[in-house]
Amino acid sequence: MNQRYYVMMKKYCLMILLAALLLCGCGAEAQTDTTEAVSDTAEETGQQTEEKDVTEEEKPASTQYPVSEADTETIYAEKEKNQELADFLISYYQIPEELCTETRYYYDETDLDEDGTDEIIAVVVGEYTECDGGDPALILKRSEQGYQVLESFAYVRTPVYVSSEMTNGWHDLIFPAYGGEEGTGFRIFHYQDDVGYQNETMEFVENMDENFCGKKMIANNFIDDMDKGNYLTLRETPLSGN
Repeated sequence: MNQRYYVMMKKYCLMILLAALLLCGCGAEAQTDTTEAVSDTAEETGQQTEEKDVTEEEKPASTQYPVSEADTETIYAEKEKNQELADFLISYYQIPEELCTETRYYYDETDLDEDGTDEIIAVVVGEYTECDGGDPALILKRSEQGYQVLESFAYVRTPVYVSSEMTNGWHDLIFPAYGGEEGTGFRIFHYQDDVGYQNETMEFVENMDENFCGKKMIANNFIDDMDKGNYLTLRETPLSGN
């Protein structure tokens, strides 16, 4: 019995030893696989980093454009009443006298052809003169006989952008556009000799050139002006009792 017990214990110990050896072998193999996986991941990460660095080096630096407003001089309409100009506008557009106290006008002066004398840009705002595309506008020059009409626009939107770019000796003009046949955007007018601004070279663009520099004239908010009474009318409202 002791001999049989000894044999059984010997077999049992051998089985435990074999099991231990098997477990050690599996653990070593798993550790080897994990080490190889970590090594492969590190290698792939290094390759991705190198590729990213190369891509960033090859990618050109983005161009920094100036903000349009930074190179734009904002000018609001003149506040001083100009009755001579008002009378001319009444006559030119044949505005009934009874509507003159309700019809507003905005004007600014600038030298469009750089001849040393300012031209006048005038916009008339009122029910009698308005149209779907905006309000009528004139470009005028003073003369000994009064005012000379250089250009008559059937409708415009404000502000009026006077570009530093020139065509045939005259500054390009840009008007916002919305609500008309063209859609929403900007109309760019280039001056042509013997024709003026309104010719076949007119362009329509959806967005303002971010490189624009020049003047933004008659930059008033018309609605805000109405609320505050900050506007000129072609005729002053007579005082009650007069």
